[in-house]
Amino acid sequence: MAVSVVRPVLGIPIRFNCESDRLARMVSKIYPPGPGGEGEPEMRILLKHAGARARDLSVPAQFVVDDECLEGRSGDTRFRANRVQGCAEALLCGRMLGNDYLLRHQVFNTLCFYLLTYRHYYPVHGACFRFDRWNVLCLGKSGVGKSTLAFAAMQRGLPVVSEDICFVGADPRLGIRADCRELHLCPDSYARLEPGKENPLRVTHNGKRKHIVGNARPWGGGRDDRSSGVLVLFLSPRHSRGETKLLPLSNPGPLFHELASPGEEGFNLYSHAGIPALRWLRQSRCIKAEMGHRPEAFFETLGEELGGCLCVTP
Repeated sequence: MAVSVVRPVLGIPIRFNCESDRLARMVSKIYPPGPGGEGEPEMRILLKHAGARARDLSVPAQFVVDDECLEGRSGDTRFRANRVQGCAEALLCGRMLGNDYLLRHQVFNTLCFYLLTYRHYYPVHGACFRFDRWNVLCLGKSGVGKSTLAFAAMQRGLPVVSEDICFVGADPRLGIRADCRELHLCPDSYARLEPGKENPLRVTHNGKRKHIVGNARPWGGGRDDRSSGVLVLFLSPRHSRGETKLLPLSNPGPLFHELASPGEEGFNLYSHAGIPALRWLRQSRCIKAEMGHRPEAFFETLGEELGGCLCVTP
């Protein structure tokens, strides 16, 4: 029996038309009810059961994607989406339905984020956490230390929005959001932050071998009345071997130009949200940062900086 379920994803309602009760339960498990599910959804995703074949799932999944259409596969699971029409479809095999982690990352989030980043959100390669009343967005290329910083924030009991990809709303009321339920750490970062603690390496959804740690304080992001604003940290690729360095930027324009024209795969798709999202984001306080070799010193220095700064909030 077909079942229709509406759930908020990044605060935007999406309708899931499910072939069975089991598929509807999987949707509700991965995307529980919450704020943002009101109103008639603009986007819809059709979910069906695949055949009985049972090939191993692909890690990473195989994709063919452009600005308008996406097609993907993992084992016997097939999925596709059309951003212009705001619709998607997935044929889910039994192996995929038995793996919540890959189902969420490879299929559900892939389809939802692909649709949402056409008009509602602009994706940026960054980590984000809540520090006091500030939403701290950390930007930088792969290997600069975004996941390490997000993990160190979690160790301090701070809510973590994202470790690797953030979604900046075209409407500033959407703020910065993500779906970060676990953090993925390289062996050297994990050994430095969790010395002596055993946690075997696992193959991640994108085929890398990392330590996977559950997010102790996941927070979906967004705007609220308690927020003082957004602080944007541009992490320097030159790892400092000394103390933390924070350099306020009076003219961050060139760095935002790079954000507007990303070269990294997955971040370079066209988005109507790009211009309005970056327009309000660049009004925030911007700092060029080097973490140094002691995460605790980074947060102490950041606290001192935030104690005396003003941030223009959209």
